[in-house]
Parts: sequence; structure tokens; C-alpha cells
Amino acid sequence: MQRTFQSNMRFEGMAGAPRRTVPPPNLPEGPSHKLATNYYYSRDGRRESSPPVLLGGSIVKRIEAGKSAEKKDKALMKKGKKVPTPRSLYHP
Repeated sequence: MQRTFQSNMRFEGMAGAPRRTVPPPNLPEGPSHKLATNYYYSRDGRRESSPPVLLGGSIVKRIEAGKSAEKKDKALMKKGKKVPTPRSLYHP
């Protein structure tokens, strides 16, 4: 009393395998089809990236304070009020 052998026929080349009804795919050749010139560094997308390019040049434009901001600062200084500053940190 032995178990009966069941062949799953996983490979096409085995005898008794059913024929394939679908033709093999006809895919276009890609960049990886020639292995002689297919180096990993040329396929790696991380090497294609580079740091961002500055378009405006090296001159940095700064926003100048308007007249209203200067008037408010002068008004605070005349009244004797201090400009708010950060407080010391609380250490329990």
C-alpha cells in the first residue's frame, strides 16, 4: 500500500505535458536585452538624479520692511514699550 505518484508536470519539456495554446509573447527588445553592455550603474535611476539647478543666479533678493513697519517700531520706542522677546525656558 503505497501512495500513488501524481506528476504535476510543471515543466514544458517533460513528456506528456500539454501543449501550450497561447503563442509565446513577441516583446520588443529593451535596454537590458544585450548583457555585454548592460551594467548596473547605467540602469540605476539614482545615478541619473542631480542636485537642483539655480535659475536665478547668486543674487538673493530680500524683502525690505515697509514704511508702516518702521513707523510702528518708532512708535513703540517712543512710548517706552519693549519689543517682545522670548522668555527663559522652564526647567522643573
